[in-house]
Amino acid sequence: MEFIILHQTISDGDAIGHDIQEMYKIIKNKGISVWVFCENFNSTEDIVNLNYELLKKKINEKSTVLIYHHSIYWKLGEEIINQSNCKLIMKYHNITPPIFFEKYSDNYTKLTTLGREQTKRLVRNPKFSFLSDSEYNNKELLDLGVNIEETSILAPFHKIEILSSLVKEQEEMISFLKSNGCINVLFVGRVAPNKGHLNICHVVNSYRKLYDMNIKFWIIGGYDQEINLYNQEIENLIQSNQLDKNIIFTNKISAETLKSFFVGCDIFLCLSEHEGFGVPLIEAQYFEKPIVALNRAAVKETVGENQIVTDKFDPEYLASVIHTIANDQEIYNYLVLQGIENFQKRFSLDVLKMKFEDYIDNYLRIGA
Repeated sequence: MEFIILHQTISDGDAIGHDIQEMYKIIKNKGISVWVFCENFNSTEDIVNLNYELLKKKINEKSTVLIYHHSIYWKLGEEIINQSNCKLIMKYHNITPPIFFEKYSDNYTKLTTLGREQTKRLVRNPKFSFLSDSEYNNKELLDLGVNIEETSILAPFHKIEILSSLVKEQEEMISFLKSNGCINVLFVGRVAPNKGHLNICHVVNSYRKLYDMNIKFWIIGGYDQEINLYNQEIENLIQSNQLDKNIIFTNKISAETLKSFFVGCDIFLCLSEHEGFGVPLIEAQYFEKPIVALNRAAVKETVGENQIVTDKFDPEYLASVIHTIANDQEIYNYLVLQGIENFQKRFSLDVLKMKFEDYIDNYLRIGA
């Protein structure tokens, strides 16, 4: 029995890259031969990337198991699946619906459309078993006709505890955040139309009108010039409402700086319109931050019970929630404790490792 983990790209610092890296380690530590295959390999981890010729040989062996991470349209990936004569597992991370890109990028609209169409084709393959990041993702598969008995839920592996233990925070940054006289609100996510940056701008504007200027929203995530129209829309909204002192986009930052923001900020705000899981949500809970979020896709499921998740986007209401949490220590502490419990019970590395090991053991035992 051999395992091969597939995705178009494997990179350090990427959520799917982290998921693949941890899967690889766990399978290897069980004494099972394991490789990865991708077109774009940007990892410093101790993992072996197969060449294509060797991959083609191994996928014709019935004892091989392919774990196919599906998050993007990948032409070669589908060709590999169609050529294989081995066992198949799909780890489904979801693909952002194209509607979010229609105003901003013909290319991304096309790619996401192709990706979701590819999902429909792939799930028809009777050799597949399915692992989804969330119940939300799994429901998409069930709606496409997948048998529920062929599905399981496993949240993606992450580097949160590693970030905490091995990465040293920046004391100067933390000191600034703790002493700047403002409520510091954090969001982490690439600048993309589904991530709710425009929503954040509206909440900032409402907060200033209802309360005061003593608030800063730190938005961490890289810009993408492919959707420059979206970037410009955000900038126009900030300038027209004179929000530039209250909203700071950091672009991509180092792991040390990221940890410092999680430690130093007061509240995590997620107004994303589409998340198949949302690793920054559980990062915030690990670093003991209360969460205020919009109930979209897998967000409410991920943050768990007893958290503030609202169905309706109402900027004034959300501004008032942020103000209340920041000024009521009892509420603040309650949300923090509930978040820590959610992380520890559902998403710690030990919990995820145990679930994945059980899944692999069961998969091998029943001879899927």
